[in-house]
Amino acid sequence: MRPYGFRPRLPSLLACGLTAGMPAAAWAQLCAPGTYSPTGSAPCVEAAAGTYVSISGATAARPAQPGYYVSAQGASAETAAPLGHYVPWAEATAALEARPGFYVSTQGASAETPASPGTYVSGSGAAIARLAQPGFYVSTQGASAETPAIRGTYVSGSGATAARPAQPGYYVSAQGASAETPAPVGNYVAFAGATAALEARPGFYVSTTGASAETPARPGSFIASPGASREQPAYIGYYVADAGASAPTLASRGYFVPVTGATNQLPATPGTYVPELGSFAALEAEPGFYVSTSGAVAETPAPAGFYVPGPHATAAQADPPGTFTGRGASAPLPCPTGFQCRNGLIDGRYVVASLGTTADTTLTEVAPGQLGVAAVTISNQRLGATGEALTVTGIDLTGDPGFSLLFSPAAYAIGVGGTLPAGGSFDIGVVFDSAVFGSHSGQLAITTALPDGAAGPSLSLAVTAAVPAPGTLAALLPGVFGLLFGRRSPRRTGA
Repeated sequence: MRPYGFRPRLPSLLACGLTAGMPAAAWAQLCAPGTYSPTGSAPCVEAAAGTYVSISGATAARPAQPGYYVSAQGASAETAAPLGHYVPWAEATAALEARPGFYVSTQGASAETPASPGTYVSGSGAAIARLAQPGFYVSTQGASAETPAIRGTYVSGSGATAARPAQPGYYVSAQGASAETPAPVGNYVAFAGATAALEARPGFYVSTTGASAETPARPGSFIASPGASREQPAYIGYYVADAGASAPTLASRGYFVPVTGATNQLPATPGTYVPELGSFAALEAEPGFYVSTSGAVAETPAPAGFYVPGPHATAAQADPPGTFTGRGASAPLPCPTGFQCRNGLIDGRYVVASLGTTADTTLTEVAPGQLGVAAVTISNQRLGATGEALTVTGIDLTGDPGFSLLFSPAAYAIGVGGTLPAGGSFDIGVVFDSAVFGSHSGQLAITTALPDGAAGPSLSLAVTAAVPAPGTLAALLPGVFGLLFGRRSPRRTGA
């Protein structure tokens, strides 16, 4: 450091040869970096903000180039825009922050870079863009936010530019989903972009997850409720003929279904019948009865003069000669002594009484609670020259309780008000049904009128019946005439 007021001696400089060839201006002091002057020497001025001087003796300041800036005067260097910033023009005094949706990843940048599709920048001054996260996407560049996938769509990875619709069999119920959800068992999704799964309808089911369609129940099965995962076989006694049924069909009368899962009902075969709905088996026709057709709802009793000896019969057999049967018989009976039997029917009767006479008859002994019958043939013997028809005006039965009348179902039966031609006859059954021991009596009275209205001949018939004590039953013809006139003893019914 030289002493204050020191001045070099010119002779000394000359002696050293330092002034040789130097202009006089060089002898002045040069402007330092950060300053300049028109001559490059003092007096010097500082470079303004936005410019800089990097060397000594500068005659002018240099403007900061794009990507750089100078924030203060007197600067000897420009400053590069930092990460997240940029300078778009020259002679800048400051760098600009990258805007939301843009970023600057290098120093000295003269421009900001827009976030590409699939990325976004949410704030200012970003050095990088952020990938859209799963469940979100960015479809345009320069985005400042990611977009959540709407319901029915999803985004499975990062950096997506679009959401993907849920495929058939799957659904997305909330926004921002990163995965689609498979339709659960009992549900399905028929179209893409669904927000919910549909329950399988009654008659349909879905047995797996991720189904795009419901499956109809097969014939023989049904589904009663929605959301089913399997089909239900039809019950015994029921059937399902078509696919997609929500309920089974009850077997009709005359038909039955013996197994589960049936697609049709079976008709009762000849010899069997089905009296009720929803049956799982047909009933065999019992002895005394037959079924001649398929699909029968009832068995048919053998008519009088016929019998059925065993079960499962399809037809009745005619009584052999010398025998007779009533309705619903399982075996023929020998013709009673003193009577004739033709075509399985008793031709004679206990009593053949002519109008205008008095007669009596006795019923076969009956046990308590059993039925005894006396058959009476009423005839009109008033032939005369041309014959006189009689009109029946009264048929009355009096006597002990237990007696009653039973008219024959034969074609020639006549009741009160009927006409009995000359030589004609009709049948009446006198029935006794009582559990009171001992002898019982009754009186059958029949009145008629002549063609001119006058009283005609009448008939009075005394009837008696004996009910023996237990153990003394005479069982010559128990129930014989009950069969003849359409009444038969109870029979066992099978399942």
